[in-house]
Amino acid sequence: MRKKPYKNRVSRLDKYTFELLELSRAGASIAELQRWLRHECRIKVAYSTVYRWVQKHG
Repeated sequence: MRKKPYKNRVSRLDKYTFELLELSRAGASIAELQRWLRHECRIKVAYSTVYRWVQKHG
């Protein structure tokens, strides 16, 4: 059975939109955002996932 296209799903990062955008605007790098998600939110995501999310929302 094939998976549905991703475009209709919600990202796990959307829950932390305010915090991620605020950290990004304060000058945090993508790697720092990734570490913040891992330690504070206990979400393990790839660097590229965070990068794409920031490009789309930031």
